[in-house]
Amino acid sequence: MKTAMNGSGRAGASIEEFLIRMRLLLDALNEEGVEATTALRERISASLDTLEPRIEQWRKSAAATTGYVREVVEDHPWSAVATGAVAGMAVGCAAALIAANFIPESDLSGRAAEYGRRAVRYTRPYVRRARKLANNYWPF
Repeated sequence: MKTAMNGSGRAGASIEEFLIRMRLLLDALNEEGVEATTALRERISASLDTLEPRIEQWRKSAAATTGYVREVVEDHPWSAVATGAVAGMAVGCAAALIAANFIPESDLSGRAAEYGRRAVRYTRPYVRRARKLANNYWPF
């Protein structure tokens, strides 16, 4: 529970640090007094003014989402574990497929194809036996 709040707190702190730095930059540009810096200062100021309400909206949305996720995980912990496992496997498979594109063709793809052929050759007799047993003991 505390780690989720710490993570969102750190993100909020880094956004606030960014806004503070931008305000300091605006002050420094304001002291310069050059027309180009004045125009830049006005553009940055306008951007910050439009950014602050959006950031607040994102914070509220993130807080609501984390609250909902926390409730779901507390109500159904094993479903959350299973969902995490499936999501982890999906991400791992996607990463393996992407990585396979960057590895030379002769290395990984050739080994995977050979492994697939051996797996089919090894399991074929067992599949035939299972079909024969299923046909012999089919209740209909």
